[in-house]
Amino acid sequence: MNDDWIKYHQLTKDRVPSPLLKEALSFVKDKNTALDLGAGALVDSKFLLSTGFKKVVAVDIVPFKLVINDPKFIFVKSSFSDYNFPVKEFDLINANFALPFSDPENFNPVWTKMINSLVVGGIFSGQLFGINDGWSTDTSMSFHTIDEVNKLLVDMEVIKLEEVEKDGSIATGGTKHWHIFPLILKRVKV
Repeated sequence: MNDDWIKYHQLTKDRVPSPLLKEALSFVKDKNTALDLGAGALVDSKFLLSTGFKKVVAVDIVPFKLVINDPKFIFVKSSFSDYNFPVKEFDLINANFALPFSDPENFNPVWTKMINSLVVGGIFSGQLFGINDGWSTDTSMSFHTIDEVNKLLVDMEVIKLEEVEKDGSIATGGTKHWHIFPLILKRVKV
């Protein structure tokens, strides 16, 4: 599996920063600390640093071979389920196409710990996969119905929630049916 992620990192290292992340930044009040969850080739991490965050923490199970040489940058090699999410730490959490790769058994605990690591007023940006996604037969991944997504949004103000189904390409080549829920959320309660 690590070889697949290394290939993915190589193929995506020159992509533009996530459009959803760019949109979410307009709702960020403070730029103290950001978390790039499933940071991959560090494209979004570098972008977050360039926007003025005082600290950017990148978490990925497979480190990208290029390291960002910036004292404001911290890389943590970890799975999402093993990552020690600090409570009320992050002004922004970016999980660009990352959370669906949490296995179903660990998804809800990871989600809860992740949301609890946002400060009140903190912003989450990322996508969940729907049950009609072309990869939905992969039992190591997590897929959701719209009702299941809505149940996850307790204590969150929904800034953006869409349901998108379309056929499209994948970074490693080929195509698949995409069923995704792009999300921008604001934590409103402790």
